[in-house]
Amino acid sequence: MPDIKPCTKFLNAMPREQMKHIAEEFQEVADQFYYIWQFPSDPKPLGYDEAIAQLAEEIVDLQTACETMLAIMKVDVDVARRRVIDKNMARGYYNE
Repeated sequence: MPDIKPCTKFLNAMPREQMKHIAEEFQEVADQFYYIWQFPSDPKPLGYDEAIAQLAEEIVDLQTACETMLAIMKVDVDVARRRVIDKNMARGYYNE
C-alpha cells in the first residue's frame, strides 16, 4: 500500500490556506464519526459498513492534508515522525 503523499497541486499554497483546509477535513471526520456513533450498539443499521469505510476515507483525507502542510513547510517528515515516536515511547504509549 502506498504511503500518504502530499497533494503537489497545493504545494505553493499559503500555510494559512492549507491550515483552513486541514480544519475543513477535520470537520468532515468529526461529522462522519458522530453520524456513525449515533446508532445503538446492535444490530447495526443497513449502510453501517459503508459509513465506516467513508469515515476511514475522511481520516485519510485529513492525513493527506496534514502531509501536504508538512511539505509546504519543507519539514523533514522522517525527523518529525521519529521525534513523535520517541516522545510517545517515553510516555509509554506503545506496548512494545
